Amino acid sequence: MWNHWRRRYCFLICLSVLGVTNASILAPPRMTFAMAQEGKFFAFAGKVHPKYNTPGNAMLLHLVWMIVMVFSGSFYILADMYIFVTWLFNLMLVAGVFILRKKMPDAKRPYKVWGYPVVPIIALLCTTLYLVITLYNDINAYTSGKTNLINSVFGIALTAIGIPFYFYFKKKYK
Repeated sequence: MWNHWRRRYCFLICLSVLGVTNASILAPPRMTFAMAQEGKFFAFAGKVHPKYNTPGNAMLLHLVWMIVMVFSGSFYILADMYIFVTWLFNLMLVAGVFILRKKMPDAKRPYKVWGYPVVPIIALLCTTLYLVITLYNDINAYTSGKTNLINSVFGIALTAIGIPFYFYFKKKYK
């Protein structure tokens, strides 16, 4: 009776995975390309491929980075690092709502946060709780010898590599 529903759900899950994979492959090189076009990243990444009219150099740059990441460890380590850093950026995003409301209270807002300030406070608390628990578990796994690396801290360190580039391009194109 439920067999036909299982097939539909499997199909929808596969379709969703393909969509997310497609977006994950295509979006980051285009962001890098746009940053280079605006002078906020190295100019070579802003070049368009002459034959295919795509951001070829930006795609190659991301390909090299992906290869480095694939050979750096297991899928679980990469997933742990990526998810932790993503949630850290989500925390900063929600905190930005409060900062912008405080700094620019009269600014026109094309999108208003539903349930402000209760919903963003709940989001901040839940995200902070998730990050603290993840960090605690990673440190415990490392100190007990289950892992060779504190994944969340390593993810932050990899992300922090970009900070000098940020200040370089901020100073260069002020």
